[in-house]
Amino acid sequence: MAHVKICPPEIPAVELRVLCATVLDSVEQFYRNPENQRRFEQWKREKEEKTKCLKSK
Repeated sequence: MAHVKICPPEIPAVELRVLCATVLDSVEQFYRNPENQRRFEQWKREKEEKTKCLKSK
């Protein structure tokens, strides 16, 4: 498999906006699903708990 090097500063502004809009649409669609939102909130709580444990040591 060939490696592809992406240099973000070289992406034209119009192309960058299209890319960002596409990603944003996908993220919004993903989180419209209540199950995905619930899983994200659970992940966030678990991460916060782990961080609390590390700070208390």
